[in-house]
Amino acid sequence: MPLEAVLAGLVLVTLLTVLAYLGHSGLFTTVTVSTLEPATGAITVAYKTRLGHYKDAGELFTESYCLLPDREQLGIYYDDPEGVPSAECRCAVGPVLAQGGEEPVKEEVDKVLEAGFRILHLPKPEYVVTASFPFTTTCSIFLGVWRVYPRLRDYIAARRLCA
Repeated sequence: MPLEAVLAGLVLVTLLTVLAYLGHSGLFTTVTVSTLEPATGAITVAYKTRLGHYKDAGELFTESYCLLPDREQLGIYYDDPEGVPSAECRCAVGPVLAQGGEEPVKEEVDKVLEAGFRILHLPKPEYVVTASFPFTTTCSIFLGVWRVYPRLRDYIAARRLCA
């Protein structure tokens, strides 16, 4: 078999592998933005804040997950990274400790407070603008920012929402 054919085969397999990885990471996932009344009700979250590029929020997610791996993790991103310098983007990250009428587990509250997290009680929102995107790989974070933010911005602008 000629060396050129082997090289072409390797390049093709590499490209297909990269394409499969990006697909698994969410490149071809349909991003649907909607307004809905959340079913969860009020929630209690533990959180830490960060100022800076959103790509660095992963460290907070890792810390939060390591503390309470069985809890849903929540990220609140306050700023549009296309309208705010990355050094000034604000976010809060942490585990959801209770939803609806639940009371947080005291041991979990103590654990997160010891680790420097703060506790926040969020009332039940009436309506939220929401979008979902899979988190399957580290690349999903970057694809999510690249694909979700423009859709959110367009949805909010088209409906003249204050969001």
